[in-house]
Amino acid sequence: MNQQVVHHTVIIGAGLGGIAAGVNLKREGVEGFIILERSAGVGGTWRSNSYPGCGCDTQMVAYQYSFAIRGDWDRLYPRAKDILSYCERITDDFGLRPHLRTGVEVTALTWSESENHWSIATATGETFTTRSVVMALGQFSKVKIPDLPGIETFSGDTTHTGSWDHSVQLEGKRVAVVGSAASAAQVIPELAKVASHLDVYQRTPNWLIGRGDREIGALEKQLFAENPAMVHADRTHQLAWQDILLWRVFEMDKTAQEHYASVALAHLESQVADLDFRAKLTPDYPLGCKRILISDDFYPTLQKENVTLITDPIECLDSAGIITADGTHRGYDVIVWATGFDEVGWHQWVPVKGVGEAELSESWSTVPTAYLGITVPSFPNFFLMYGPNTNLGHGPITFMLERQAEYIAQAIAYLQNSDIESMDVQTESLNCYQEELQKRLASSAWASPLCSSYYKTSDGTVTKNWMGSMDEYQKLVATFDPHPYVAS
Repeated sequence: MNQQVVHHTVIIGAGLGGIAAGVNLKREGVEGFIILERSAGVGGTWRSNSYPGCGCDTQMVAYQYSFAIRGDWDRLYPRAKDILSYCERITDDFGLRPHLRTGVEVTALTWSESENHWSIATATGETFTTRSVVMALGQFSKVKIPDLPGIETFSGDTTHTGSWDHSVQLEGKRVAVVGSAASAAQVIPELAKVASHLDVYQRTPNWLIGRGDREIGALEKQLFAENPAMVHADRTHQLAWQDILLWRVFEMDKTAQEHYASVALAHLESQVADLDFRAKLTPDYPLGCKRILISDDFYPTLQKENVTLITDPIECLDSAGIITADGTHRGYDVIVWATGFDEVGWHQWVPVKGVGEAELSESWSTVPTAYLGITVPSFPNFFLMYGPNTNLGHGPITFMLERQAEYIAQAIAYLQNSDIESMDVQTESLNCYQEELQKRLASSAWASPLCSSYYKTSDGTVTKNWMGSMDEYQKLVATFDPHPYVAS
């Protein structure tokens, strides 16, 4: 009989979160881990999102990890392929390849109280057994298609920005883009270059500021390569600016709100002369209530001869195209769904059963919660990357992921180096944390009743975003403290 292999730790997901977890486990001396990834390679969202124009809304000097600083980027705001290359390089440079198993889709996790370990089921029928689990699935993995009448009758081609179908032909076609937020602002300028006509369906205008993107020249690259301290200094400056100044927008500081709103409106006015058209693009809700967009070419593209902005609500679809509420029918060869991801309900998580067969989906059925955004009561030795309330509106998610990876690695090393079989965060610890969290978030821009967003549930509870500055979170998770946990 083959002896069952029990891994010390299994990381689920090989995006930026899973990669950071692996790097930090090795740093803490934990080598008995594997990384399970359902796709063909590392990269997570930067592998799955490959639509034209896909890139980062944060300058790469700030988006990269402190343990993997590079200065040879081609642009201030890198494209998806460049970040994917960055993920590949980290995987190689830090020796993660031997730990990586690709093409393995996890379908369920079950905690064994008698054995104090997790059983991980996969789509291939293979089962993995482990003491600890690091769930690094991310928040943006399940695309959302709107439930519109007649959507199944459309006979043309369709694709979604989050799962781009590269076989769809766009050149010379009549194309509709449904959505006008983050991914739409990137893909629309690219589609307008090739489509015979492009219609953009906007439900709500967004606050948008200029990106100021540019190529990085050879001399500048050489300078950064020869002086890595300059890259570190630039990164430190970028993060400090975001944490000290931009954060004030989201905590509803009046001066900051007025300043950045004036910057956004000035950008709009400089690029859109027509007052009626400008009015269609002007938000009527507080800055920061929804995600702030960053683009240099979104407004100019909307004013091209082959582009039409449509603000009438979509009523339904038929085999030939889209019908809006005013009765207008428009025919299309291709419909592009730029409608985001299924985020608020956290439905993208695989089924997880903990102590007493407690189900994570049931625990999160109303308001998803986690202590420090990392651990959940009744799910021992189970750690989340990019869990509830760890998103940032004012800084790079990589900063939060790196902090979480450090905390999780310390916790798992603590388990490895002690006689403890399992650790389960106390409900009281989570409740105290959650009370303070929501108290502070209630006065944030994200909680505003003047707009809806994926940041919050239907009752207005903010479940996505962190309550404070990056510096606050870093101090909170800097050192693993076993006291909020019950050990056995």
